[in-house]
Amino acid sequence: MNMLDQYGLEVPTDLVLLPNIDLLSAAEIELVDDADWYEIDGVLCVSAAQINHLSDDDPADAGVTIGPGSEVFYVQRILHRYEPGAWYHA
Repeated sequence: MNMLDQYGLEVPTDLVLLPNIDLLSAAEIELVDDADWYEIDGVLCVSAAQINHLSDDDPADAGVTIGPGSEVFYVQRILHRYEPGAWYHA
């Protein structure tokens, strides 16, 4: 059974942590910013394929439990924020 977000839409199965922003070029930052973000247990995740595998960091390494019953929140693009050293949302 696939996970669904708060809108009942299917969540990608290849979620990874957002990559370290300080290691990305301007074009890579734009790619990540344009991707679909998901928040699980307070941690931001994204589809590895959607960001061309810029990250392979497993959300489990950040204490995120992904599976049936996980609350997954899609983060609207307009809420995406970043600054040196951090990704976050409004």
